Amino acid sequence: MYSNVHATIGTAFVLGTYSITKDETTTYIVGGLLGFLSHHYADRLGESKYPNYKEMAIHEGIPLLLFLLIAFLSDLTGFYLLGMLSSNLMDLIDKKAGLSLINRDKYPFGSFFPCHRKKPLIDFDLKTTKILSWSSVLLILIFYVYELVK
Repeated sequence: MYSNVHATIGTAFVLGTYSITKDETTTYIVGGLLGFLSHHYADRLGESKYPNYKEMAIHEGIPLLLFLLIAFLSDLTGFYLLGMLSSNLMDLIDKKAGLSLINRDKYPFGSFFPCHRKKPLIDFDLKTTKILSWSSVLLILIFYVYELVK
């Protein structure tokens, strides 16, 4: 799964924790942990590789920028960023903070986390991968609108 979908799942866990507990400290601990653990299960859903960086920038980069924009407009910016970081932490560690994506020979992928050593249960095609990315930013927008009207 690409980082945008992980970020949305992690943020859903963090915001869900806050809506239940109404306590920031508990949310940072429990929500952050749930966001981190969600990565393992989200990786059970595979993704299709983008044919080039341009297409990846369009279908992953733009939704990620929209996610960040919404996060910074929100009164709960810290929770959005916690969801994003905690849910992507396994990839940040195993992919050497993204350096593996740039040069796999010099910075090979790690496999510290078990989810990166297992084959996904489902491999989505490219169309579904794109739909998931755009749907995830739509879900983040729904969270933000809910926050505004609440």
